[in-house]
Amino acid sequence: SGFPFVSGESVIGAITIALENNLIEGIEGELLIDTAAGLFRAAPRTSGAHVVGVAVTGVPSFVHSAGVPVKIGTRKITVDIAFGGEFYAIADSEAIGIPIDMAHAAALVRMGREIKDAVESTIHVQHPLDETLKDIHGTVFTGAPHAQVDLRSATVLDGAVLRRSPGATGTAALMAVLDAMGLLLEDHQFTHEGIVGTTLQGRVRGRQETGGI
Repeated sequence: SGFPFVSGESVIGAITIALENNLIEGIEGELLIDTAAGLFRAAPRTSGAHVVGVAVTGVPSFVHSAGVPVKIGTRKITVDIAFGGEFYAIADSEAIGIPIDMAHAAALVRMGREIKDAVESTIHVQHPLDETLKDIHGTVFTGAPHAQVDLRSATVLDGAVLRRSPGATGTAALMAVLDAMGLLLEDHQFTHEGIVGTTLQGRVRGRQETGGI
């Protein structure tokens, strides 16, 4: 899927390997992870010699553009563009008409690529001087949740890769959209399910204003 600025799943995996194989020792509290997107913080939770969880705090997430109309063939759809460490186009799978399951993987990949290309073209026309959106990292298709989760999604990354995980940066971007809509309750643990059933949990750690955002 190209060279992502940061991968939350990779941070979790790298820290797990490093701690369980004693590559780093004496860690208490948070570890600081330098990434191309900025500083990430990770707090591992251990049980004996094993890492049983890692809480990752990323860079500030935000909604860049809400309800952006894009043309896909003869159809017009709307997407939200948000940042969670990478930029994502977020679309409603029901409005597009593609279910979120592995049986429709090829259709999701094809539509994800078309939406990414359409969003980049649309933003270039509307904001020709905005260099931040010259490369959308992926398309997140959202769908109705099953029991025990708040939202399901499937993410198609740059390079036409269907992500198995819900995705840490994608989860952060999605949470930014939900928070802007007033749908993310204060201190609520948001549970996000990916296409193969694995989940990530997220919380809002704080809010700040930068440059009017």
